[in-house]
Amino acid sequence: MIKKSILLMGSTGFIGKNIYECLVKNPNFKIYRYSSRKNKFIDNVDIKKFDILIFASGIHKQSNYANNDIFLDSKKNIRSLLTFIDDVDKIIFISSFKTSFNRTEDLIDEKTKYNFYHYDSYYGKSKILAEKIFLHFCNIKKKKFVILSPTHVIGPEKEHNSINNSEIRKIYKKFLIFYPDCLISLTDVRNISTFIELVISSNSYDNKKIILNDISIKYIDYIKKIKKNKFFLSLKINKKILHLIFLLQSILLKFKIVRYEFVNKSQIEYVRLNPKIKTTFYEKKIHFDQTIRDVKDQIK
Repeated sequence: MIKKSILLMGSTGFIGKNIYECLVKNPNFKIYRYSSRKNKFIDNVDIKKFDILIFASGIHKQSNYANNDIFLDSKKNIRSLLTFIDDVDKIIFISSFKTSFNRTEDLIDEKTKYNFYHYDSYYGKSKILAEKIFLHFCNIKKKKFVILSPTHVIGPEKEHNSINNSEIRKIYKKFLIFYPDCLISLTDVRNISTFIELVISSNSYDNKKIILNDISIKYIDYIKKIKKNKFFLSLKINKKILHLIFLLQSILLKFKIVRYEFVNKSQIEYVRLNPKIKTTFYEKKIHFDQTIRDVKDQIK
């Protein structure tokens, strides 16, 4: 049996590392990693064309960036994507869940109007920018693809300073918890990798976007699961109060009166939009309770 050659971009990130660790174990796959930032292959390459491209690259805003401009910082990322798009038959594009938030029932496509300056993080902006350009060129070049949009991704990680589990680390030992009255949607990073393996093995490319979501859970129930101790005080805050807190927080942060971020924009968007999540079920799925146990074991 001929091995499927897979080009992986974004292998140094939380999701990308897990994709590599999962797929490299499959004897039917041959994985090649490419660094967009360094503009070179991480692995030795002995072929010129690839069967599949997995694009998992994204950009987080960092103080050492020269520009902190989403278009300039995304230039290398997008250029690398377009460099290889002609040399692959099929593409798996890892997007951001927020790229699915819009003012209509339709999922985002090339023509959708979307104010990502207002709604998204730096990472989300880099994702939607790359996604729009990706869709445009896929349509021109008639490429087969699938876009996977995971909800908030958690799970065990080798680098404990990753932002993915930051909420769990913050709340784990706290006694007094303020929480928004909303749902939070979560995905285990290992389930993303398993689903990608399924897509490749089953050759399931239908030029559509799939939202990967393991569970949508009330925020207070999420807190109860991730707390170290069963006994703690909690205070529920409603939508109006949550928006007021965020407004005051923005003012205080601007003038450097406080530096602690009480609640982030993502949580407010969950409250305001309360999105209806499409859940994709598949085999070998890690249960949410196991995800929490694995993350808590690392924190200990």
